[in-house]
Amino acid sequence: MKLTKGIKGLIVLAVILFLASCIANTPDPDPIEENYVSIIFDTGTDEVNIETITGKTGSPLTLPNVPDREGFRFSHWILNGIPFESNIFPETTIILEAVWSGQYMIMLETGQNGEDFDPIYLFEGEDIVLPTVPNKVVGQYGYQFIEWLYEGIPNPFTKMPQMDITLTVKWQEGYAVIFNTGDSETEVEPLVLLPNATMKAPNVQPQRNGFIFTGWSYNGVPYIFDKMPFQTITLTATWLDESNPYNVASTLPKVFINLKNNKNINDVTREDYVDSSITISNTEDEFLLTAVSAEFKGRGNGSWVDSGPKKGYRIKFFDKQSLFGEPKSKHWVILASANFNDVSLAKTKTAFDIGKYILYGIEYTSSTRWVEIYVNGNYHGVYTLAEHVRVDSDRVNVDSQFGVLDTGYLVEYDSYATGRSGIDYFTVDGFRYPFTMKSPDPEDYLDEGITEQQYRAQVNYIKSAIDDALTPALNKDFNTFQSKVDIDSFVDMYILNELFKNTDLGFSSFFMYKKPGDTKIYAGPPWDFDATAGASRGDASPSGIYVADTIRNVSEFTANYIFINLMQTQGFRNLVYARWQQVSALIKTQVQTNLSETFITENRFAFGRNFRYWSPNYTYSPNQVQGEENWAYATRALRNWLVNRIDWLDDNWK
Repeated sequence: MKLTKGIKGLIVLAVILFLASCIANTPDPDPIEENYVSIIFDTGTDEVNIETITGKTGSPLTLPNVPDREGFRFSHWILNGIPFESNIFPETTIILEAVWSGQYMIMLETGQNGEDFDPIYLFEGEDIVLPTVPNKVVGQYGYQFIEWLYEGIPNPFTKMPQMDITLTVKWQEGYAVIFNTGDSETEVEPLVLLPNATMKAPNVQPQRNGFIFTGWSYNGVPYIFDKMPFQTITLTATWLDESNPYNVASTLPKVFINLKNNKNINDVTREDYVDSSITISNTEDEFLLTAVSAEFKGRGNGSWVDSGPKKGYRIKFFDKQSLFGEPKSKHWVILASANFNDVSLAKTKTAFDIGKYILYGIEYTSSTRWVEIYVNGNYHGVYTLAEHVRVDSDRVNVDSQFGVLDTGYLVEYDSYATGRSGIDYFTVDGFRYPFTMKSPDPEDYLDEGITEQQYRAQVNYIKSAIDDALTPALNKDFNTFQSKVDIDSFVDMYILNELFKNTDLGFSSFFMYKKPGDTKIYAGPPWDFDATAGASRGDASPSGIYVADTIRNVSEFTANYIFINLMQTQGFRNLVYARWQQVSALIKTQVQTNLSETFITENRFAFGRNFRYWSPNYTYSPNQVQGEENWAYATRALRNWLVNRIDWLDDNWK
């Protein structure tokens, strides 16, 4: 209701006289006079009427709800031009006036060939949220949205002003990468940047019925996103045809590694990286990866020197990247997992899972994931994708620094050690093989601004620390050894390797580290369990003590005398037996879960296909069915071997 000034005065006078009359003619048993007042509401419009309310002075006051009216939204009440915020009735009758926010319009102008946007209507004071403006391509040039302008200046409005406004787009001209998805209904916005600017593939994985996206190509060659070219180009989506049942029957994630210039996988070496792009499909939406640029090369020792043609590889992303939800890192490895007669492919992953989820005395164990690898669109087998053993806050957390003696160190006892003594590796009296420097990395010390002399001082420092800690073990001096190392990590590392009868623990891949400010040496992370569990040199049965005993009789060159001598001390044996009693049942459950019949049923096609693919070299599987049967048999055999091994240790470690 809209009131004039004269009417407002008459209303107030009438209400006061009425209330006075009521009070005068009503018996008052209370000696204190009650004062009733009214609040009159002036909405300023005939479209909205609010009834007058009456109450006793000082009593609680709840103001009525006010409906919006066309083109306006109620803001607040004012009394004599001042916002009214009281929550009790006043001493006298008053008139409150409504304050309204008007609705105004934002016009959006994007210029020639830009996307058209509908006007935005907001009430005064509302937050302004502007739409995302896609890149555009006009002729041979691309245009990237920079910002919205108001009368030539950056848009100053975050809330709607009391007026209509027009905003225009400011564009950055450059070149464009246009994405052709063919029959896919997925539209991928053009990528627009200045020439030579660093670029990344859009995080959009096109979908096409009957096909799996594998990456982007330019003129038929895999395209690696690096620097923006000096021209506008069109990339074409590449696909894996699902009409071939071999491409879809597997439940495993598919990792597509596309090598620059269609480089052949057989030309990949351990020495030189090849530019590549990585796409991950056939997995949960949050784990999809689309054409992320990386470097790719071979890795490993035995798989490249002593074993068959299925080799291990390494991925190095240009920027830290999370895979399958694991912490971000540039460095990831692809383990062949089928060398040294591991037909199941599951020994390394099962060992890693036991270390990661049960043997918590080992502070860090790599996470793993089964994947199918494709190189330049061609199937290449089943592999284990794993976190690379690296010094990092989310991996081996020791904070290595160059030029500081008491810093974090990561080393590997490694028969394959090569390079410069005192820089790439060092030796310790009493040990057959050298220790390779992993961190601080000898490849980087010059880039980090320290001299060779300074780095050699660091190598000598960790050499002395390793010598001081491990020599007592060779001398069977358990008390001194226990004071020099993190004993829990050594106990758990021994249990894991003895459980699997790991042939290579005294040969390579035995990692140790030191933390800054801590003189103790830690064992771990565990690595390389192919030559284990029924494929061990000498006694491959599930019974007997192997790592700490009989391996020296059949494979002296791979024997680990740290544990051979420690298990001859009562102190270390007692810790091992006590720890085994804590973890035995948990380990058995982990084994039965990893290698369950459900796992075999769900994955027999993928693993059978792997061995059919490699059968010309391994002679495991001349056909798909035979490959599946070979793998299923080997997986059950591994499960039975480990369960029997656990039972034997239960009877003897107590």
